[in-house]
Amino acid sequence: NSRPTADVTVPVQSNDGTEGAVTSAASLTFSATVGACGGGGNWCNDQTVTVTGQNDALFDGNVAYQIVTGPGSTSSADGNYNGNSPVSVNVTNTDNDRRIFISTNSHTGDFDNDAGLAIAPLFPTTANGNGIEEADNFCMQAINGYPGTGTYKALLVDGTNRTTALSWVLQANYSYYRTDSTFIANATGGGIFSFPLTAAFDTAGTPWTGLDAAWGVGNDCNNWANGTALNSGEEGDATSTGAAAIFNATTTCDNTRSIICVEQ
Repeated sequence: NSRPTADVTVPVQSNDGTEGAVTSAASLTFSATVGACGGGGNWCNDQTVTVTGQNDALFDGNVAYQIVTGPGSTSSADGNYNGNSPVSVNVTNTDNDRRIFISTNSHTGDFDNDAGLAIAPLFPTTANGNGIEEADNFCMQAINGYPGTGTYKALLVDGTNRTTALSWVLQANYSYYRTDSTFIANATGGGIFSFPLTAAFDTAGTPWTGLDAAWGVGNDCNNWANGTALNSGEEGDATSTGAAAIFNATTTCDNTRSIICVEQ
């Protein structure tokens, strides 16, 4: 780390442009004369390389690639800095594609007291006033036959255990698809969908959501722990691309409805 006697140019590029691209200059020049470093020049200053992740193949997981100093190596009239190959930088393009499906089975508004849903791998508890846990397990039981091996959770709120700001299932700026790879929508920076959706959640289905049309908390069958006609819950229309997708009607909790399951 000493002053060169001549400018040094370092080429930079991605070794996999399908995963990430260098969107700043294709090379960096460290001056031996122009700058405030000792003896002159900017050779002692950091320079920024901007790398932009690319929207790669669907559901391919996180993919590693490198920002390499090439093609070639450093060039300079100073022999101490000419022809060197600085260390490459490891980068990961994080997969932001996730699946959504509507459960084919339906359930009353009382998930909490269903002992059949008190299972691993998520929450082996029941009858604790938090039906969201069992609804998540309902999704995990429903994924058989769908692609993907990850965790699915219920797009369901109750104002206590899950809201759009608490233990939420949509991730900001992620892309969501049906299991047949039909694009539904991109989540906003706030982790919700703006309407209209590009495609509906499904071609059929009336899922419990607990949401109002603005992503707020509505009726929730007493934290999804009551399955009687004395309580009510909000339901959506899985065929709608508008706000009705999450709030279409209020129904009593003794009715059975599907739920929206979201890959995490």
